Amino acid sequence: MIIVFFGPPGSGKGTQVQELRKKSKDLFHVSTGELLRQEIASGSDLGHKIQSKIDAGKFITDDLMMQFVADVVRKNTKKDIIFDGFPRTLNQAIAFDALLGVENLKIDIVFDFDVDAQVLMERICGRFICQKCGAVYHEKNRKPKIDGVCDQCGSSHFDKRSDDTAEVLKTRLNIYEEKTLPAKKYYENKGILKRVDASLPSWEITHQISTALTEVGLMKEGE
Repeated sequence: MIIVFFGPPGSGKGTQVQELRKKSKDLFHVSTGELLRQEIASGSDLGHKIQSKIDAGKFITDDLMMQFVADVVRKNTKKDIIFDGFPRTLNQAIAFDALLGVENLKIDIVFDFDVDAQVLMERICGRFICQKCGAVYHEKNRKPKIDGVCDQCGSSHFDKRSDDTAEVLKTRLNIYEEKTLPAKKYYENKGILKRVDASLPSWEITHQISTALTEVGLMKEGE
């Protein structure tokens, strides 16, 4: 089973990944953003180049992104995988289908997280992340149960992403609309795109996703 979460930054993809993994602990999560952050943390020349693009709110090249993804796919062909934030362009979508075809795999469903830009702005500028496990929180809407302690791993080390600013978000949203609309149409034409109203509360979004997965036979009713 291969699931894609498709949506702009701050649309809640990461939160819903966590909810799905509670129901299926064997589900392998691939966050391309996390892959890039790991490369940045390594201090490599490539990491520095990626950092400069991210700080400016720009996407890295399709070819480079496909190198990261291809490595992950080849190492996890027997697992159920959820891709969070990939693909983002039509070229990536087409290349991804070709890559999966070589491994006799295919995308089962794509969730399009649809949300208003103002809602995104409020979410992005208020979110912070556990440095240890990557769990996402928000200063108003999703605080840890115990102040200063991660619900998932118990760490007390949190941080804000360098690109989580209003200025960078505006740039990213403009690029997102320009680059990703053709990819969205691509999946819509294939009949595997499901719209999610990502402006709703988290539990309602989870219900939408669970219902859609049940309808296509990827999840048993009641899970």
